[in-house]
Amino acid sequence: MAKKLTKAIKYILAIGIAAALLWAALRGIDWKVFLEGLKQTRWGFVLLSVGCAVCSNFFREERWRDLMLPMDPQASRLRLWDALNIGNAVSVAVPWAGLLVRTGAVRGNKASYDKTLGTILMERTWDMLMVVLLIISAVLANSGDIARFLIDKVAVPFAGRLNLVICLVLLALIAVAAVGLWIIYHFRKQSPLLDKLAGWIDGLLVGFKSFKDVRWKGRFVFYSMMVWLTYAGMCLCVFKAIPALEHLNFTDALFVSAVGSLSSLVPVPGGFGAYHYLVALAISSIYGASWETGILFATLNHESRALLLLLLGGLSSISSQIERKGLI
Repeated sequence: MAKKLTKAIKYILAIGIAAALLWAALRGIDWKVFLEGLKQTRWGFVLLSVGCAVCSNFFREERWRDLMLPMDPQASRLRLWDALNIGNAVSVAVPWAGLLVRTGAVRGNKASYDKTLGTILMERTWDMLMVVLLIISAVLANSGDIARFLIDKVAVPFAGRLNLVICLVLLALIAVAAVGLWIIYHFRKQSPLLDKLAGWIDGLLVGFKSFKDVRWKGRFVFYSMMVWLTYAGMCLCVFKAIPALEHLNFTDALFVSAVGSLSSLVPVPGGFGAYHYLVALAISSIYGASWETGILFATLNHESRALLLLLLGGLSSISSQIERKGLI
């Protein structure tokens, strides 16, 4: 009962944060301007962006398979594809839960749950690296405007919210985690529970370090690049779908896709609110577009992908059930 109540409270808080961010993004918006922009939207480009989203999922599945193969040489593309889609669909509704669901959805996997989760954490690490590289590339290509945006709209506000209490709390959490790990490993032989926890952490680390066992590391890096190039392709297509943004180029799309990815750090369902606010802020601050245009772009790009993820998740759930029954 207590566990269910805790989950419910977390979910309610997540929805509350999303609602607050969405309100901040939409307050003061001129809906006549927004609707006029919506009428002018070239929907063929929006559909093309959805095609890019499908391609990004394909590259994600292939990259994940490269990490899984050393631990499970028989890793099935279909199972990984279905697990990826199911996890993505869950993430639309429940923040970060998709990672756990995706791990458990790999049926017939010879690698344990902890090792599989470790491979997903390794994927996320590469994604963070790619975001950093994309931002650096965008700054070098358009150093003035983008650098000022990152300093004035991101770094300064973030630093302003940091205070001594928050820093002390973060340090305390790090210290508690370090002490907890020491206790687990130091006393693992004296306690079955601690030994089980240590084994689970060991498996997680094995999965996380799976990159060193990847046979074709160049191919893995290529897949990582293609994931983010297809994300940028989605942004570029939506740029072309909106007349006020059609002049923006692929470099701009790379930067906006990187900014949008930062919304995943905020614990809200599917990035709702956080994505809209960050992307609209970037487009209006750097490219001089109206706030309504920024919100229109964010809505088209985010909601089209969210609907796709829900559709693919539903289809993969059916596929997974059929496979379990041995029909395919």
